[in-house]
Formats: sequence, structure tokens, C-alpha cells
Amino acid sequence: MRHRIPAAILAATAAMFLLAGSAFATDCQPPPPIVFHPAAAIFGPCGDPMYRARFTGTDVPAVFRWRFTSYATGETVLLRRTVAAGDTLITPYRHVLGGTRMTIKARPVGSRPGTGVLLVTERSAPGGEYRPCR
Repeated sequence: MRHRIPAAILAATAAMFLLAGSAFATDCQPPPPIVFHPAAAIFGPCGDPMYRARFTGTDVPAVFRWRFTSYATGETVLLRRTVAAGDTLITPYRHVLGGTRMTIKARPVGSRPGTGVLLVTERSAPGGEYRPCR
């Protein structure tokens, strides 16, 4: 036996769904895709050796992770910075252990950790004397 749902109940249910903030409420079209094309660069070596990173955001805020091995402690350092949409952030100089791998990853703010994009992977220069840092 089939049951028919009265039109008044269907209309009330649809109105509640639209008031709940559905992405399809106004014109039944999906939201536009998020443009996520961050940029990053590592500058150095200078000093004994020291490096700095530049993070450039996109149309959405981004979380950048710069991973390297510290010259002073020999431990892995994970530096996290959030960059607003369209902004650029330059980190202070950091001592990096010579010959180790440096990586920079980025992901949109609010996305699940571990879902980022690998932007830069580079080996640090061996220890020694380099031009002065500015």
C-alpha cells in the first residue's frame, strides 16, 4: 500500500530545508570551486647557514608548514603560519643544519590536516661561511 504525502507537508519540509542554509537554496547551482594556488620560496643560505621562507596566499586563507632540521639542536622543526587571502608572509632567518631536507606544504584553512600540497623541497647547503644575511 502506497502512502501519499500531502502537498502542505512537502512545502513545509522544503521551506525548512531552504532556511537551514543549504548551498543550493537560491539557484540550485553548486558553489563555485575554491581557487587554491599558493606559492612559497626558500631564500638562503647566508650567514652560517641561515634560511628564510616566503609564503604567498591565494583567494582563500592558507596554512603553511615549513619543516627543517635545526642547526642548534639537531631536532626537526615544524613552523606553522596562517596567511590571509592575498597576503605574503616572510619568516625571520632560521639556522638550518647543513645537508638536510627542507619542505614547505600548504593547505586551505579549515581543511583536514594532511591534505596539503607540497610546494618546495630543497636540500640545505653544507655548513660553512656564506654572505652576510640582510
